[in-house]
Amino acid sequence: METTEVRVLLVDDQDLVRSGLRRILRRKDGFVVVDECADGDEVPAAVAAHAPDVVVMDLRMKRVGGIDATRGLAASGGPPVLVLTTFNEDELLSAVLRAGAAGFVLKDSSAEELIRAVRAVAAGDGYLDPAVTARVLDSYRRAAVPPAGAAAAATEQLTA
Repeated sequence: METTEVRVLLVDDQDLVRSGLRRILRRKDGFVVVDECADGDEVPAAVAAHAPDVVVMDLRMKRVGGIDATRGLAASGGPPVLVLTTFNEDELLSAVLRAGAAGFVLKDSSAEELIRAVRAVAAGDGYLDPAVTARVLDSYRRAAVPPAGAAAAATEQLTA
């Protein structure tokens, strides 16, 4: 079975980080880095020019951050976004998922973890770093529990 290469756009304001990501996401492992952006404001033009399968996006950049850039891509039907960040904060995680990110990975993850995440997101799946998965599930469960008496109040409004 022939495997197609995953076309990746790297977005990070640090050249050293982008260089490291290029070394991890190699052609021999099935990846092609089609372009790089140093800020979120460069993303729309890069996506239009190179049609990546996935965007690996940092969160905090100088002009346009990853949350706003992700929101813009999601609104325009752009490629899926995998957020790659050092910030393990619930507020940022929640904000970027609401903005439309398909995945979230911390920069202290292994190269193998990053490769799994990029492949999953490029394939149309979601991906959460194992370090945040339990917190996301806990937050979801707390939000999904109806307040006491809510079910009874709802059924009282039903007619026979």
